Amino acid sequence: MIADQTDMHSIAATRRTPSQARGKQRTENILQAAAEVFDEVGYDNANTILIAKRANTAVGSLYDFFPNKESIAQVLIERHTHDLATLLDGLITEAVFNQPIAQILDQLIEPLVRFISGRAGFRGLYLNAPHVGDMSALQRTLETMLMGRMSALVTLRYPAHDPAEITRSVRVCMAIFKSLSALAIQGHRADASSIDLAMIAELKTVLGLYLDKQFGPT
Repeated sequence: MIADQTDMHSIAATRRTPSQARGKQRTENILQAAAEVFDEVGYDNANTILIAKRANTAVGSLYDFFPNKESIAQVLIERHTHDLATLLDGLITEAVFNQPIAQILDQLIEPLVRFISGRAGFRGLYLNAPHVGDMSALQRTLETMLMGRMSALVTLRYPAHDPAEITRSVRVCMAIFKSLSALAIQGHRADASSIDLAMIAELKTVLGLYLDKQFGPT
C-alpha cells in the first residue's frame, strides 16, 4: 500500500524509463491499456494481468517498465494533473474571471467535464475511485493542484473573505463537481462527445446557487 509521498517517489525510482523508440511505444501501449482497464473495472479490481492482456503483451514485459499497477496509476495521474492544469490556465483568463459567476460557470464547466470524459483513466483513477488506501495518496497530487488553483482564484475575487471559509467553500465545490460530473458521463467510454448536457446544466445550477449563498450574486 502506498502510504505517503516518500513511497510515491520510491515507486517512480524503481520504474524503468525506456530509452529507445520501441520501448517508449510499448510503455505508451501499457499506459493506454491500463487507463482503459481502470475505467472499466475500477482501480481495486484492476491488476497487471488484465492490463498486460489489454496491451497485447506479456506480464513479464509489463514488469520491464512498471513494477506494479500503482506505478502505472501514478504516471497516469501525473499526466492528468499536468494536462488539467494547462486546460485551467487556458480557460481562466482575466476576461473570464471578471464576469458574473453564472457566466464563468458557463465557460468553465462543460470544457472541464468534456476533458474528464475524453481522458481514459481519469474516471477510474479519480472520479469514481475510492479515496482510501493506495488511491488516497495517488489522488492527492491531483487534488492538491486543484485546491491550490481554485483557492487562489477565489481569494483574488473575494479578498475580504476569511481564507479558511474560502478553503472550505472550494472543497464543497470540488465535491459537487466530482459527484455531478460523474453522473454526466456515467456509462460512457472515454469520449468527450458523449456527455449528458442536462446534467451539466444541473451542475452549473447547483454550483451557482452555492456560490451565490457563500459570496453573494456578484
